[in-house]
Amino acid sequence: MSTLIDQLRQQVAENPYEYQNWENLLREVGKGPRSEEQIVALREVYENIVAIFPTTCAYWKDYCEFEIENGDEAIVKSLFGKCLLLCLDIDLWKMYVGYIRSLNADREDSPEGIMEVKTCLEFALEQVGQDVRAGELWQEYFDLLQSVQEDSPAYEKVFGEAVEGQADAAKTAALRRGMHKALNIPTTSLDAIWSMYEQFENSLGNKTLSKRSLDEWRPKYHASKAVSNERWSLVESLDTKMLPLPPGKGGHHQLEEAQKWRKYCHWESDNPGEADRPTHQARIVLAYEQSLSYLIQFPDLWLDYASWHMSETGMGAESAIAVLNRGREALPAALVLHFEVADLHEQMGNIDKARSIYEEVVAEDSEEEAEEKARTDDLKTLGWIQYMRFVRRVDGVMAARKLFLRARKWSGLQWQAFVASARFEWLNDGKDHIPRNIFELGLKTYLKCPGYVVEYAKFLMGIGDLANTRSLFERAITATPPEETGPLWDAYIEFEAESGSLSTVSSLESRRKEALKEEAKDPLDALHVSLLKHKFLDIVPGTSDMFEVSPDMYAYEEYDEYYYGQGEQEGYPPGQPPPPPPPGGRPPPPRPMGGARVPRDLHQLMKQLHGPAEGPVPDVEHILTPIMNFDFTAAGIESHEAAMGRPIQSLDGGKKVSRSGKRRGSKRKGTQQPNVPEPPPHPDDHNVDDGDNDDEIGDDMPSAGSDVYRRRMRKRT
Repeated sequence: MSTLIDQLRQQVAENPYEYQNWENLLREVGKGPRSEEQIVALREVYENIVAIFPTTCAYWKDYCEFEIENGDEAIVKSLFGKCLLLCLDIDLWKMYVGYIRSLNADREDSPEGIMEVKTCLEFALEQVGQDVRAGELWQEYFDLLQSVQEDSPAYEKVFGEAVEGQADAAKTAALRRGMHKALNIPTTSLDAIWSMYEQFENSLGNKTLSKRSLDEWRPKYHASKAVSNERWSLVESLDTKMLPLPPGKGGHHQLEEAQKWRKYCHWESDNPGEADRPTHQARIVLAYEQSLSYLIQFPDLWLDYASWHMSETGMGAESAIAVLNRGREALPAALVLHFEVADLHEQMGNIDKARSIYEEVVAEDSEEEAEEKARTDDLKTLGWIQYMRFVRRVDGVMAARKLFLRARKWSGLQWQAFVASARFEWLNDGKDHIPRNIFELGLKTYLKCPGYVVEYAKFLMGIGDLANTRSLFERAITATPPEETGPLWDAYIEFEAESGSLSTVSSLESRRKEALKEEAKDPLDALHVSLLKHKFLDIVPGTSDMFEVSPDMYAYEEYDEYYYGQGEQEGYPPGQPPPPPPPGGRPPPPRPMGGARVPRDLHQLMKQLHGPAEGPVPDVEHILTPIMNFDFTAAGIESHEAAMGRPIQSLDGGKKVSRSGKRRGSKRKGTQQPNVPEPPPHPDDHNVDDGDNDDEIGDDMPSAGSDVYRRRMRKRT
């Protein structure tokens, strides 16, 4: 294998979530004439892809296509057996049906061949027959049934043993039953299916019965057709090639697709049309199952699916539990799915099943199991807390205490478990003795954990023990490294501002500045401390927009200056990359128009604009280019008005505003002009003075690029 292929394999090993890496590897491995070695290599790549992404519809389809070309029937059938129920993708299922038909092409008239194709089609229709694009499969199925003649050997196998004198009754019943079902499904082929149904009914010879049947089903056909148009509009834009990546790994496109799928699933549940309950439920189930092929790692979709099952239109608690169990298997680290299943079992009275789920969550894992489940100590601590809540509900307080003692033996237990146990005790009987003991026990280990100390302080404040609250803060501040005491100082100042004296608060502020020297240098630190003292709950001392500032905005000043600054920034010449963003901060803003700088006022306007809540993202460069190229001088505006066929109104009492060829606008004294590129001259500006006679425009004249334009827009309005 070439060095390039080795490099590409290394890339997919380091970043398997990058779609283009896999495409590059497949393309490189597949170059040249097909050989046995190449087939093995391509098969290995496909196996790696589907092992990481077991529900990737696009790559399963490509893999099956690849093996069909290789001609090994056993391998192809094995692949279809692995992927069909994981990926309810209509194109994949059509490929499967086409492959089975091709295998039976030589025996399509034999009973065995027809039965295999019939079984294949019925299996496909059972799984994806509710898809908006499944109309072709329904038509193919009806064509197959109609092709079986009464005197053929396959007739009895397909339709069963006929009653004497009614040889065609079974065939007629099967066709009518199938067509009625298809007409209840909003597909894009409804017109063709209705046409088949009309021909079928009219061919039976009983005109009265045919008319009655057609009149009965025509409204249902029209109702399905009305629903199908809207249904197709929701489905046609879905990206069926998207990899099932974890949330956030697929960028903005993934989030947009996730929102489309959520919208589609809810639309299906809200739009039954004329379908009966089982048919409507089948449509909803298919929508959720298809969405999970692409969003299998999104816990919210599993929860939404289970929630629908628990609704009035759903299929009940058992179905919800089955969905959540599948989610648990797919996402072992998503404990919310485990807890929801346990809650459902508890509500149904299956206490032992619920208990077994909690035991599985808190069980000691081997190193390999822990890595596979991706459960951190925090997650497992939460499992112990939820387990204690469950035991308190079903077994009582004493059992919950024993479970807490058991949890403490686990070396990875976090401080939150002590807080949870103390709260259980406080809420149980309202006495503070046992909660105090639990908090004090935790202090032996977590005195240097500000989060634990703050929670203990909240408890002491809640019972009115102010002296011990102060003592706790002092102990913790002394024991904790100064650079980690920020949350302690904040909580201490809030506490004293509410219950102490002003001199005490002032003393704490001074001590805080001394301890947190770096934080105190932050320009917003004074505001931060002031809000600690003077806000209450969600009420701030001023209007909310006054405090919509963030300490990290200063870290991005370099970005703003680099991308939008006036003139060259020292240390960041054009074409050089900007400084790296602060850890955990927002990404750098896009540099507009290939590096062109924008006026400060326009930059301020851009910063106030918000992106669309949903829908396509506009091309910023496409929008800014005409703005930057537009001539906002008086002459430019007049030329634009003339080109649009509008009468040019005189400005400032009918006097023309003089134009300076240098700046094409007014130049106020004491105001430095922004260093922005001059716009190209307007084709109508033939008589512009190229001199530097700026005195023609007095200081009291309005700016041609602002006041004149606004006045003209107000007149137009």
